[in-house]
This record gives sequence, C-alpha cells and structure tokens, in this order.
Amino acid sequence: MRSDADRMAGVPLEVKLGEKTYKIKPLPIKASREWRGNLDARIPGLRQKLENGDVDPRTLVTSAMALIGDFSDSAFALLMAYAPELPEQEIIETATDEQVAFAFGEVLLMAFPFAYLIGQTILGLERLQAMAEIAALEQGSTTPIGGSVLET
Repeated sequence: MRSDADRMAGVPLEVKLGEKTYKIKPLPIKASREWRGNLDARIPGLRQKLENGDVDPRTLVTSAMALIGDFSDSAFALLMAYAPELPEQEIIETATDEQVAFAFGEVLLMAFPFAYLIGQTILGLERLQAMAEIAALEQGSTTPIGGSVLET
C-alpha cells in the first residue's frame, strides 16, 4: 500500500503477482476516466456506488464481488486494462486469484482517489471513537459512548 506522500508524488503501486513484484503507474486523468468507463461495462453499479460514497473503500473488492458473478475474470481483465504493460500470460500462469483481487482493490483506490480519502476519514473517526471509549472506561464509565461512526 502506498503512503500519502507516494500518492501525491505519483509513485507506482507495487503488487506481487505470482513470484514477481510489478509496478503499476497511476493513470493520468483522461486515461483514468476511460478505464472507469470500462469498469462500468464490466461491473455495472460499482462506479456509481464508489462515486456516491455508498461503498466502504476498505471493502472495495468484496463490494465488487457482490455485483458480479465472474469476479476473478473481470478483476483480472480490468487489472490488465489498467496496466497493459504487465505480462498477462505470465501472470495467468503464476499468480493466484487472491493476489489479483488484492492488486485490483489497490488499482480501484488509485482510480477512485476520493474513495480512498473517504476511507481514511472513516478510519480516523473510528480511532477517535475508540480513544473516547477507552478514556471513558479509564474514568470508570461502563456505558458505551455510542454506535459505530458508520451507522450515522
């Protein structure tokens, strides 16, 4: 996973597929728009959910799996469309579905940077809530502070 500094500098994503580590460069805006259009064709509904904030960015791959039946094939095809410089045949022969799913999830975060930011905000809010609950417990309170920040 790339750091925020890496994201701002456009540092390529590094993913392990099979026994090799590959670098996937973030696409420029125009190419990224075209790729998102391809995503719409392969996984109808996911783009809309991402852009509306209806999908928890930490569960992108699970959300995509729920929308399509042939997830492995679609994720692989979309990964290859995002990074056509990758050696497709070699990856087919050596990579696992799990590796492809992870790489695809990371590519989704590159293609939908606002989803990444929403996820970071949710994580920050959850950490604050956990810290408040710990502080309340340390002060002797046995009543929980409240529900999950995701329920609001």
